[in-house]
Amino acid sequence: MTDEIKNILLALSDRPIAFQRSYVRITKSITSGLLLSQIMYWCGVQKSNTFYKTNEEFCDETGMTAEEMKNAKKKLQDLGFITVALRGQPARSVYEVDLEKIVLTLHQLDGAKATNKMGQIAPTIYTETTTETTTKKVTPNGVTKEKPAGKPIPVMTEEELAFQEKFMAEFNGACQTAFKKIPPDCVNNVRYWRSTYTDEQLFQAVKEIPHDTFWRDKMSPAIFFRRGNPDKEPVDYIGRFLAVRRPPPMTWSEESDLVADLIQISEGVPMRHPEVYKKYKDFPEIIDRIKKREGLA
Repeated sequence: MTDEIKNILLALSDRPIAFQRSYVRITKSITSGLLLSQIMYWCGVQKSNTFYKTNEEFCDETGMTAEEMKNAKKKLQDLGFITVALRGQPARSVYEVDLEKIVLTLHQLDGAKATNKMGQIAPTIYTETTTETTTKKVTPNGVTKEKPAGKPIPVMTEEELAFQEKFMAEFNGACQTAFKKIPPDCVNNVRYWRSTYTDEQLFQAVKEIPHDTFWRDKMSPAIFFRRGNPDKEPVDYIGRFLAVRRPPPMTWSEESDLVADLIQISEGVPMRHPEVYKKYKDFPEIIDRIKKREGLA
């Protein structure tokens, strides 16, 4: 075998993709199953059911064409497995994965293999309804072991469902997104932050997101209610947004004085209204907007 052939084979072996056949069965589509496999891979990498990806990145990773990618993504959205919202410039897709729905759909398949740890296939299991939901696993030596099915997903109360509906309306309105609900695995985080802040403070924090230059194109409900980042460090994004500095309301008189001061500065003349300039100098977007309008930029 020549070195050239070896190099070609090595190049073809670069970055393999874990392709789960169970996802083909629940989507009834090879391309949708391939995309869902890659989506679940990134959920595992990010340790979250929310992450950012462009269509081009997914096409590069999976080998799908743009049209195949578009159809596969629409199929997953129609099935309710994912919610996608475009954010940022250039636009990137914010993927929110409904893990609960995927797990329930997998369990509905007769003889299906359950997905373990977001993409790793576990031994064949089946469920049995008893007073406590359990799973039975048949080991290679034929011994049947029984253990709890896993950490239960908290059930939201009527009051929590009402809060979710109001929160999603506020969030989508402020961030120009289309998220449908707070992810089920975030319920306990929501309860924690609602015991730390008032609902009014939470809604006020949402309104401040567009004023945060870093997070305004990246925020999602799952990230908003996080208590720790991927490095296991504690975070409080709500407190961060509540601390975002916003310019005070500007009167017509103040704007006229500020324009006059900016003209004075451009001409090297001492300002006539330094108190107005001092009030707004820490908000460069206002200064830049007025400079541009007055031809001072």
